Amino acid sequence: MTTKKNTDQYVDSLTNDARTLLAATADMADGKIKEARERMESALDNGKQIYNDLRDKTSDGLRIADSFVHDNPYKAVGFAVLIGALLLLALRRRD
Repeated sequence: MTTKKNTDQYVDSLTNDARTLLAATADMADGKIKEARERMESALDNGKQIYNDLRDKTSDGLRIADSFVHDNPYKAVGFAVLIGALLLLALRRRD
């Protein structure tokens, strides 16, 4: 199972590798290479921001769900039973 720490390390490693590649091609003056480097830098910055936003939203959602379950354990169990029953009915109809 991938943990948050492992995912963060993977994203950081991927970003560092891409930035190393960009640094290695910094002295190449070809217009197409320069344009590709600029797009890659922009994509890296945007990707990192999207990843951080998604990670934060996921963490917030998990905290809210955890709080709900602790505050309303019977409702949480009832909801889980309802979802299970709906899944069972849906799977039975497929057969």
